[in-house]
Order: sequence, then C-alpha cells, then structure tokens
Amino acid sequence: MYYELYIDVFWMTNFMMDSLLLFAVRQMLKCPVGKGRIFMGGIVGSTMTCLIVLLPLSGLLRFFAGGILTALVMIRVGFGKQPVRMYRKAFVFLYISAFLMSGILQLFRPYMDTMSLFFVIASAAYAVLKGIQSLWENIQGEQKRICEVLLIQNEKRCRVRALLDTGNMLTDPVTKEPVCVADAQMITAFLGENIDKDSLKLRYLPFRSVGGNGVIPVIRIRQMQITEKRTIQVENPLLAISRGKLSEEEDYQMILNPDIVGGKKDGCKSSNARTV
Repeated sequence: MYYELYIDVFWMTNFMMDSLLLFAVRQMLKCPVGKGRIFMGGIVGSTMTCLIVLLPLSGLLRFFAGGILTALVMIRVGFGKQPVRMYRKAFVFLYISAFLMSGILQLFRPYMDTMSLFFVIASAAYAVLKGIQSLWENIQGEQKRICEVLLIQNEKRCRVRALLDTGNMLTDPVTKEPVCVADAQMITAFLGENIDKDSLKLRYLPFRSVGGNGVIPVIRIRQMQITEKRTIQVENPLLAISRGKLSEEEDYQMILNPDIVGGKKDGCKSSNARTV
C-alpha cells in the first residue's frame, strides 16, 4: 500500500493552515506585526514541513523537527524579534490554536471532498478561534486590555503594544486633551536619539501618581492609530515620555488614556480622534 503525495497541494494546504494559526496567535497576543511577516512565517513553516516529509529522518528526529523546530522557526520569522517571554506564550498559543482548529476540521472531514471546501472550512475555523478569543477577553473584563498601536511621525512609523488603563487620567491642563504615556526607550527607537523639540512641540506637564508628584516631558506627533475591536485614528496626539520602563516584562510599551479610545462619535473626549 502506498500514497501519492502532490507536493504543491501539500505545500499550499500547510501554508494556509500555518498562516491562519499565526494570525490567530497574533490576535491572542496583540502583537504589532504586519501581515507580510505573518505570511512569511507561513511560507517558512510550510516549506520546512515539506522538507521534513521528503527527507529520510528517524521517528524521533522527525517529531522534533516537525513538532518543535518548525513551530519555533515559524514564530521567530512571523513575529520578528520579541522578548523571550513572548516567544513562550506564542508557542503555547500556537499549539492550543492548532489543537482547536484540527478538531473543527476533523468534525467536517466527511464533507471536505474538494480543496476549495477545505479552504472555506479552515477559514471558518479561524473565525471560530477569533470568537473564542474575544469571548475570553470579555470574561476577563475591561480593566486591562492590550491594543496594537501604530505611531506615525512624517515618514517614520512604529508599531507597539499598548495597555488601555482606566487608571490613566493624565490630561493637558490647558487644552484638556487626554495624554498617553510612552516608554522612553521605544520613543528613542522611534524618533532617534536627537529629538526635534520644535517640531514635536516638547513641553512639560505636571502629573500626580502613587509614587509622588512631578513634571513629565510631553510631545505631539502627527498621528496614532489604535487597533482593538476597531481602528481609532487620532490626529496630533499627546505622548508623555516615561522615565523608566512601563512594563518590566515588556508586555507593552505604551499606556493609553481611556478617554482617547472610541472616537468622538462614541463619546471620546479627544476632538482629534475618529473611527476608521
């Protein structure tokens, strides 16, 4: 008994599944990476799987290469340079997503007589994973939510993870605009060592926190796009630059003011925000 393997169909099927799994993990982690990088991870994962199938490897080596090494390489390529803690989470979430998706596909296997139907069901399985993840976030509550934020200043762009903190009530005492807090190291990587104080309108605002009172440097950039359940585009937002790390475990690089999320239409106190 033997099987005929069409390597092109096998590669395409694995590419789609690997890409969907990486998209699901990105959604779970709120990791600020682009679609191109995710698809590149899917390409690498599918290619490695094909090579493992074709090479004469022992059972143990095949399990290690296909079950562990391929997943790790996919995550590294798909998500780029991240903290080690993020890689560990991504690895666990990848296998959880693969387990759930394989269960859904197995349920509909008797009806998958064509490749096109397989793609439809696989896409539906991905939608179910997103629904489960959204439900879990709702169960956890609104106190701590991680969003993806794109910062734009002229030709410079920077994607970061941001914590939506209901305790951040920092506002400009003059304009009454909500102010978000950014990690100093991230701002340096985004704008460079020598910040143009004039173009960014650098100034200092008073603040009060549990640790005490003081002043904090604040800049105004051209645009900020916040993506959670929808995308909020904020023109000329105010960013306060933190002196130290906002998260010791590097889970996020910004703290959003809750008044800036939702857009003016939904009651946002920032007149520069709108839902796109």
